[in-house]
Amino acid sequence: MGRITPESGSSLDISNNIYEYITNAFLDDFSNLIVLKGGKDQQLASSYRPISLLPTIGKVLEKLMTQRLTYHLESTNSLNDRQHGFRDDKSVDTAINELLSKRWQTCLSALY
Repeated sequence: MGRITPESGSSLDISNNIYEYITNAFLDDFSNLIVLKGGKDQQLASSYRPISLLPTIGKVLEKLMTQRLTYHLESTNSLNDRQHGFRDDKSVDTAINELLSKRWQTCLSALY
């Protein structure tokens, strides 16, 4: 990775470069464990399951990048209004409510 300067590009480009640098620096810190499933035969490979332990810094960076990306997408209105998942103040309930209210309006307009 080269030097990060204000001329390097947008703040998103700089954030991506920093994230890539830190991720590569801590890549060796990933730990993989193989755990025996309870009550299973130790001789069978299917009795074991792998577990990856992510470093704490990776979890923190992931959260920060998610917040920055969400803010960018919301502030630039890049998300479709029909996108209800993973958005503040929207959920499955709001999606169903929107669908049913549009269907109800269609039915009423057909009757009158």
